[in-house]
Amino acid sequence: MIGRMKVFLLLLPLLAFDVKAYNYITCQNGLTLDFNGGDMTFNYGDNLSGNEKAALSLAFQRLTEFSDATITTVDNGDNSYFSGNSENEIYRDTAVSTATCTYWFFSSTCEVAEADMQFGNQPWTTSDDSGHYPFGASRSLTGTGVHEGGHCVGMAHSADSYNMMGADFSHVTRNGIAAYYGPGEDLSDGLIDLHGKRSGGLDSFRDVGITVMRYTGASGEYSTHGFGAVRGFYGTTRPVVGSYVGQPMYRVGAGAATQMEITLENNGESDTETPNIGLYLSDNDIISSSDVFLGQVPSSLSRDNALETTVPVTIPAGTAPGNYFLGAYIDHDNLISETTVANNVAYYPVSIVSSAPTLTTEAASGITGTEATLNATVNPNGESSSLVFDYGLTGDYGSSADFGNVGSGSTSLVVGEPVTGLTCETTYYYRPRGDSAAGTALGTEGSFVTAACLPPGCD
Repeated sequence: MIGRMKVFLLLLPLLAFDVKAYNYITCQNGLTLDFNGGDMTFNYGDNLSGNEKAALSLAFQRLTEFSDATITTVDNGDNSYFSGNSENEIYRDTAVSTATCTYWFFSSTCEVAEADMQFGNQPWTTSDDSGHYPFGASRSLTGTGVHEGGHCVGMAHSADSYNMMGADFSHVTRNGIAAYYGPGEDLSDGLIDLHGKRSGGLDSFRDVGITVMRYTGASGEYSTHGFGAVRGFYGTTRPVVGSYVGQPMYRVGAGAATQMEITLENNGESDTETPNIGLYLSDNDIISSSDVFLGQVPSSLSRDNALETTVPVTIPAGTAPGNYFLGAYIDHDNLISETTVANNVAYYPVSIVSSAPTLTTEAASGITGTEATLNATVNPNGESSSLVFDYGLTGDYGSSADFGNVGSGSTSLVVGEPVTGLTCETTYYYRPRGDSAAGTALGTEGSFVTAACLPPGCD
């Protein structure tokens, strides 16, 4: 049959059209290329090692966990593998620089007649550890297998969000040094919309994920991704003071108000998930619910695009200086029945230094109709700190008064900063804020009411 029909051999990319953030592979007449309805069977070539076959089988299992697509592999000792032999095959090919999905299809119907996955000369690793990019020099065969498998069931590249069909080698998360490569939200969403849900609408296969990787832009038809950052209370990136297994380490202060950049994904069948994200501080790189609990934040994740967000967290003031791991654990309270929890943790290595300034809000003094002195007790805790009083008519404040530098001693002192131009008989709110190398410290909110203004000529 193939010999009687005109067949095109084409390499990715093909024509694609946007559906949400993902793309389908299409042929010249605009139809979606039909990879046997998403049910593909491949022979393993005998030039793949046992470990390589296992890593690829794991990749295909993760890829098709939530949709009605399937990739079945056959290890039959195939020693005659090449494109154009009417067999679907997976093999090593030294002519390929990285990896590709090559396929033949009927131009009139867009039905795929043959597909091959070829993996080229890369320093591949078959272990789910941190010995590969972006943490090391090698490349994960599992991660690239998810990407190429996505092509071979109908998905094209994507460049406009954090997703596996872009730069697959940096779509990753890890707990300890155990890295996890999965389809992610964008690829799962595309496969579900193209082939249907695995459980036929029962939403039995659910999964949420978290990572510190984020979308950084596009390189041609590929998205690019990079590490997020740990920031101070007002968004300034904390200083990088080292690294841990390929990831930057940030300096933060005990007692400091901090922000973590994280990316959340709803990978499963359920159209919406509402997991809680637990925030933890650990003295090792395995984040768990037995670590120091710093609080939780809720989330709502629809099945469309990865959600990049920033969550606030405060390092406990009594934390001893040293190296720690600031972790975010999605669904830490186990309210979702997930197919895997291997992608539920993300962390930043942090170097905790001596405490940020300790601030205690004191009562305002010298209050008149238009003036007042804002007071606080400050312990610099050995960190040179600039002190600012934020004040205004609401808890959003809106104005500030700069006290200046309070030095770097370790003795508490009471400071006050006068403010003028206030409105008579009005309630004002204020809060001291100290910024140091260790981070930002905040005092509690105080309030006062200005006095009545005397008529002109009265005292």
